[in-house]
Amino acid sequence: MSKQVKQERIFGTLRSREVRPIRNWHEFLAFWGKEETGIYDRMLGLLHVGFNVSLERGNWDEPDYDEIDRIRFYLAIADGWTNYLTWADPRNDVRYQAGYDEKGYPVNKTGGELRQELARKAFDILAQKFFRGLKLLDGGSRGDELNNAWYERILSPQLFSDILNFFRSETRGESGSVVIRNISLHREMSHNEQFVIDFLLNLAQFLWSWERKESQKCRTLKQKELWEFANKERRSRVEMAKPWMIEVLNYIRRLDVLREWLLELNEPCLAKLKEIALRSKLSTFRHSVRENRPAVSIEEACYVDSAAGWLLKEYELKRAEQARLKEIREAEEARENADRRIRILSSPFLASEERVG
Repeated sequence: MSKQVKQERIFGTLRSREVRPIRNWHEFLAFWGKEETGIYDRMLGLLHVGFNVSLERGNWDEPDYDEIDRIRFYLAIADGWTNYLTWADPRNDVRYQAGYDEKGYPVNKTGGELRQELARKAFDILAQKFFRGLKLLDGGSRGDELNNAWYERILSPQLFSDILNFFRSETRGESGSVVIRNISLHREMSHNEQFVIDFLLNLAQFLWSWERKESQKCRTLKQKELWEFANKERRSRVEMAKPWMIEVLNYIRRLDVLREWLLELNEPCLAKLKEIALRSKLSTFRHSVRENRPAVSIEEACYVDSAAGWLLKEYELKRAEQARLKEIREAEEARENADRRIRILSSPFLASEERVG
């Protein structure tokens, strides 16, 4: 059979073949699971269409899926996209021809490089389809809808723990530097990377403000009691996440976000700031020390321009001023009450009214 005849038969089969989109998420997962040979192009195609696939069940015996299941799938695939070593297999990392460059020369890539590209694609799709749309807006019905989306989706037990794990802290290198997984901090970030940074900044705002805003909606004591009971687990997850969030904010150099809630920081948050501050390094080259070493006090951390150290100093200053002003106010109120009492006792008419009252 000639090559031309064979190609004509292959091309001609398109007219007679069934062509349809993936039926639902259950079928999508089945297709993904069948790729034991790991054909890169097929897996890339599945990632492209994943957020367009229906979540409805096709048959009664299929599992129920929701949007959180889809997001968790992409988080699992994208995890580690910034680090080639996550995907490399030194024992068996075969090189494959993977297309051509702009000059027409073959491009060879290892299996690890192809796996990393798939992880990067999953990250990019997550950034566009998930992280990009999660904005916190205040005021108006649109703002309420978006805040409710955070309240109901982000704080769900499954997704919330996956997000914390996706952006977990890791210690790397001999220096013991702490990094946040899946954040690259390139000098020139892509749009998708910036969407993720914006999401994390909004998440910080959400963690420190959601309870205060939600409690303000409770107009009666009964409503407040019901709200307190329903949100006990959510509050636990939020409080657990705050020190993690501080580590993330420090890594992306945005600890300034905490200034709005500085006096509301609890002991675990203050302990995390102190831990970060004392990781600051003093060097013989730049500082007056005999050997390179970490800071041993908050003052030393401030000396080497630790943002966490200076935030702690700001916290101490504000707490001291808050206590001083409170003491002044209470003294003034006590003096006013004493003056009023003296005026009442010195006036027979006012004194009689006071006794009647």
